[in-house]
Amino acid sequence: MVEGNLLFLWKIRVNKSFPASIMPSDIIKFCWQNRWIFICILCGLLFFKRYYNIIYAKALYLINIQMAKSKRLLGMKTKLFSQISTSTSQGTSDKGELLIVEIGAGTGANFKFFPEGSVVKCVEPKVEFASYVTDERKKNGEHLKSVEFIQGFGESMSKHFKPSSVDFVVVTLVLCSVQDVEKVAREAHLLLKPVSMFVLCPASALPIKLLH
Repeated sequence: MVEGNLLFLWKIRVNKSFPASIMPSDIIKFCWQNRWIFICILCGLLFFKRYYNIIYAKALYLINIQMAKSKRLLGMKTKLFSQISTSTSQGTSDKGELLIVEIGAGTGANFKFFPEGSVVKCVEPKVEFASYVTDERKKNGEHLKSVEFIQGFGESMSKHFKPSSVDFVVVTLVLCSVQDVEKVAREAHLLLKPVSMFVLCPASALPIKLLH
């Protein structure tokens, strides 16, 4: 008898909390009663959409500062980028300049490893990184002849450069975030000169180089 009464009371409570038929007026009343919650959620989504790239750029900048302190990573990059020199590329401009295209340059953490006098083109989809690239050029890229920020994607680099015009294409810790890895590789192949280098450092493997 007691169990029956408890079950009966439970059914009454459920029916009161979740009516069998919900009228449009009930929905309107519920939304109006909780309007500030919905307003806060909407404002949060708008804020996130507007400032996500800014927050992301700042976070990556801080991460790069910490990564720069890693002796293992420093040694790995030094060895990797030592392969980039005027002696490993043919067909450079009359002035002997090396044209380096870096996909996903981010904050410009690789500038200090590039050869002196190089012309660097940074292909980066997020324009929020432009100011960081400028600052990094002043700090660790004074030995470079020029650094240009190009807002774009690795999958469509060919619209910014002529075929067979680039000495080096550099990709470090980026392929894990591109939409089409194969297309990025095809674009790099199209831009590279007959004797040039595709320098690749994947996030989950040791650095490798692909000769074109």
